[in-house]
Amino acid sequence: MEQVRGDPDGCGLDVSLMRYSPSDLRVDLPAEDLLNIKRGWLMKQGQDKEWTKHWFVLRGNGLLYYRDPKAEDQGILDGVIDLSSISSVIESQVQRNYGLQLCTWDGRQFVLSAVTAGIRTNWMSALRKAAGIQDSSLDLSSPTQGVSKWRGYGNKRSRSSPPNSRRSTLDSVSSQELIACSQPLIPENKAKELSDANQDGAVFKEKKNSKDESFRQKHSPDVVALERKVENLFKKGEETGNLRAKDFAELQSFKSRYVEEKVEWEKAMQSVESALENANSRVASLCTEVSEQREMKTRLEGELHRLEVRLACAIDDNEALYQRVRELDRPSSAARDRARSVDSLSDLTNIDLDLDLDKLDKDRIAEEYNDLRTRFEKAVSEIRALKRELRESQAAADWLELSVVSARQEAKGMKEEAEASSKLMAARIQDLASKLSSAEKQFLLNTEFQTIEC
Repeated sequence: MEQVRGDPDGCGLDVSLMRYSPSDLRVDLPAEDLLNIKRGWLMKQGQDKEWTKHWFVLRGNGLLYYRDPKAEDQGILDGVIDLSSISSVIESQVQRNYGLQLCTWDGRQFVLSAVTAGIRTNWMSALRKAAGIQDSSLDLSSPTQGVSKWRGYGNKRSRSSPPNSRRSTLDSVSSQELIACSQPLIPENKAKELSDANQDGAVFKEKKNSKDESFRQKHSPDVVALERKVENLFKKGEETGNLRAKDFAELQSFKSRYVEEKVEWEKAMQSVESALENANSRVASLCTEVSEQREMKTRLEGELHRLEVRLACAIDDNEALYQRVRELDRPSSAARDRARSVDSLSDLTNIDLDLDLDKLDKDRIAEEYNDLRTRFEKAVSEIRALKRELRESQAAADWLELSVVSARQEAKGMKEEAEASSKLMAARIQDLASKLSSAEKQFLLNTEFQTIEC
């Protein structure tokens, strides 16, 4: 194995072994982080401070989370976090494992938790890169660290360059520059050794160029294949990025649809709540009306009972009047008049017809004449009295007849009024009963509707 001098780091020359490991020939392929694609399990803290486990997928500037990987394949999204609105990604002390906090420009916060600190660091770096936030871990803390990073960068540059672009540091750094860099550190008595080292470097350069040329010719097919593979991977990455952008656009459309549907549902819920409040107020008014109708029904039943009692009393009075009319229609007055006339006639006819006037003297005839005259006058007065009584009786009969007619008419009117009142009460009772039944049905329907809503 031949010993050669290594790359300069500004403080002298290092001695290393000349060999090529498989990592020197490795070409860095585009990883998921370069495409801003990252997946993994994280815990998310909700608004109720409860932790839920989600499958997080970082695509572009959108952090999507699903219930599990199957939900990602099926496109069932639980939510999305827009990283373009993220102002900072910092560590956070939480009760569950290792926490990180995403803060937005409008003051909102998203708290996540990883199982290990390394997973949290990887996620924070990926999120900062996707959100366009400078990673604070890349800041230079001291000049010494800057020099060490520069050294590491120089080593990585010389190791990670492809074989066709790899060249020695000695090609890019001249001998005068090496001498100028090493003058403060190398004594003057070793200048000769330095010139010898430069000559050795030139020889090494020629040998290395020849070996690089042979190595390039030997491995050029592999390099071409790797380049093609890299190109294919880049194309595939671009296609994947386009698909992810399309998915993100669909996600944005779904998000806008979700917001619109949410607004519509909120409006529908408000209308339903207002309708429910109106229904409740209507039910309360119907209950009040039902109670009032029940009270009115009770009052009407009492009034109907009183009217029935009055109707019974009117019927009894009518019957009494009919009885009185029938009694008045009996021929009692005629019999009484006949008895009076018979008495007067007996007084008038109580004459001795067998009396012989020729045998009577003048005084007896005068006495009989006076007696007859007295009886006649008495009969005339009796006749006059009977006529007067007859007129009075006829007037009384007419009055009684008129009274009977008026009583009959009054009884008939009272009967018709009682029947009309009964019919009106029955109609009102029927109407109230129908209203009560409809109100009870409406109340039951509203109760069932409230039960279903609950």
